[in-house]
Amino acid sequence: DTRTGAELAKTMAHDGSKAQRCLWHKRRNVIITSGFTNRQHRQIKLWDATNLATPTHIEEIDQQSAVMMPILDEDTNLLYLAGKGDGSIMYYELKETGGMVRASAYSTSIPQKGVCMMPKSSMHTRKCELARMYKLSAKTISCISMQMPRRNAETEFQEEVYPPTYAAIPAIKGAEFFAGANATPIMQDMRGIFDDKGDVIIKADGTTQHVAPTPKPAPKAEEPKAEVKPVEVAKPVEKVAEVKAEEPKVAEVKAEEPKVAEVKAEEPKVAEVKAEEPKVEDKKWDGQSVPTTEQLAEQKAAIDALKAQIESATTIYDAMVAKLPKTEEVKAEEAKAEEPKVEEAKAEEPKVEEAKAEEPKVEEAKAEEPKVEEAKAEEPKTEESKTEEVKAVEVKSE
Repeated sequence: DTRTGAELAKTMAHDGSKAQRCLWHKRRNVIITSGFTNRQHRQIKLWDATNLATPTHIEEIDQQSAVMMPILDEDTNLLYLAGKGDGSIMYYELKETGGMVRASAYSTSIPQKGVCMMPKSSMHTRKCELARMYKLSAKTISCISMQMPRRNAETEFQEEVYPPTYAAIPAIKGAEFFAGANATPIMQDMRGIFDDKGDVIIKADGTTQHVAPTPKPAPKAEEPKAEVKPVEVAKPVEKVAEVKAEEPKVAEVKAEEPKVAEVKAEEPKVAEVKAEEPKVEDKKWDGQSVPTTEQLAEQKAAIDALKAQIESATTIYDAMVAKLPKTEEVKAEEAKAEEPKVEEAKAEEPKVEEAKAEEPKVEEAKAEEPKVEEAKAEEPKTEESKTEEVKAVEVKSE
């Protein structure tokens, strides 16, 4: 009860745990609720305001997660559903029998945070505009105009599209309402907006009242433009250099103090005798200098340090590998490695030596070539040769 605040009836509208919304259709005395089912489906229910035991109609919309923001146009019986965080606006037509039918939808890729609808007195009747909404997004506010295409909308008033709507004038005062008085709302005829003659108010007794439209500001008359003539610009006057009389500068003479030359006793320089170090000639081996023992020691120390680093890295790696979780394949391989290996005695197969038939060696008989002795012609012996032979015989006999 709006006067006392007492609760007359209550019911569970929707089974879902998400937010729910409620509207009141005053002309039909119907309550419209939007919410979710226990399966998280978006849902619309129509209720009779005098009996909330069961809904008169149930409509499942879809399975989206955005909370619906319902907006009702009682003049055309259109229900607009805008999802919070969604980019679409769906609208349904409410039947006189109690049901509802989907009419169409408006969709964009930009999600909306809120939606509101302008009053009917601000519609463009000559464009057959049904509704005008303002959509709030993350960075902008955009205007959405719902229009019905009619060829003769600019010349003829569409009575079925623009029935009388609620006027922005109260029928009774607040004190009268809380005292228990009721009154029929004051309506407004949309034809006055179409004819541009102002608002036509329809009172409860059927009488009409004409409200003159607010006068529009007259357009400003355009002032004649004066011809602009080129203006000659005078040449800039050269600046005259200002000559300032320079004041004569008086040279300040400062008496110079006599400088006393300081005589320093020179210390006798002692000649430093440096012992020359014996030069060691670099021995060369195969064209290259032989490293000294100090260089060899440094190289050995560097090699030992590298070996120590490698050993420490290997120990760390082994420790990390041991901590890693072992897979089933690795465990199976370790189990196989731990099992004692049984060597199977293999029977030695007797080796059969293949007897190779020795091929008879055939000696090739070489035909001996007959040696031909060359007959030497004996030279005739002279007397000198004879004497020599005689001497030889005498020597042998001796």
